[in-house]
Amino acid sequence: MSWPAGPGPSRPTSSGCRSGLPEQYQPQPHRGRQFFRRFSFGDLADLSVIETRQNRSQQVPTTANGLVNPALADPKRHLPEPDQLAWLTAGVEKSRKCWHLIGNQTVFAKVYAVPRTGVLPGQVFNADQWDGYQADQATLLAAMGRATTNPVVLTGDIHSSWANDLPRDTTTYPVDRNSVGVEFVCPSVTSNGFKEALGSAAAAQGATAAFQTVNPWVRFLEGIGHGFAVLDVTPERVQTDYFSIRSNGDKGLAVDPRLDPNATVGYETSYVSLKGSRRVTGPVAQLGARRDDPRPARRPGQG
Repeated sequence: MSWPAGPGPSRPTSSGCRSGLPEQYQPQPHRGRQFFRRFSFGDLADLSVIETRQNRSQQVPTTANGLVNPALADPKRHLPEPDQLAWLTAGVEKSRKCWHLIGNQTVFAKVYAVPRTGVLPGQVFNADQWDGYQADQATLLAAMGRATTNPVVLTGDIHSSWANDLPRDTTTYPVDRNSVGVEFVCPSVTSNGFKEALGSAAAAQGATAAFQTVNPWVRFLEGIGHGFAVLDVTPERVQTDYFSIRSNGDKGLAVDPRLDPNATVGYETSYVSLKGSRRVTGPVAQLGARRDDPRPARRPGQG
């Protein structure tokens, strides 16, 4: 990561926030090295890789003065800086490929906190995610809704496995299942997840079940296993297969496979989004053997 000479952003702290910056600090235009870029895969997909750590506005708490923090929805606060967000939304809206994939750092779907003492109605789980920058979140969701391509957000950072629908309106989702895209989140290989944070596998299972109850668009959530995900893209569907590291077959329920030098890899589950559905379906069967030789690109008008 490079930093421009002279006055400018301070370095990120270990939490991913910036120290020493005013709450509304937002450089315009982009400053520092430009990491966001786009890759094209024939007529199949575009991949927009974004960068949301270098120039984000200062993170704020989820609550303030006993209320849901209004700063979370302040349009002056940004996760990707304005020129990057404009580049991203234009790419999604203008794409004529089957899919538009977005390589993304933090969870994009709205995630409300599990109700308990001290949690307010409508309080989000984590302001470090897109939920902490709700104007940008709404702008990208709106662009997805206008797009003819099928948006798929690919995310990490939260050290757990997720498959999410992306509703424009979470209040009506339980009735109309509105969704403008999907999000697949991969687990961590070694970093602590829900089990380590909460102290036991049972606590992690209880927490993930509660999250899905409060956030029904989270179609799959697993916070015990460590491992990776394999994404497979065809003109008809995008499928994600989830894998975990295991110690004698145990993904972490009783032992910690990260401490086993002889740990193996095991298949867990799969979820898919069919072209045109903009929703997550699953679980589905694991994909079979893949081949690396691509098909020729189809010209306009070809089947």
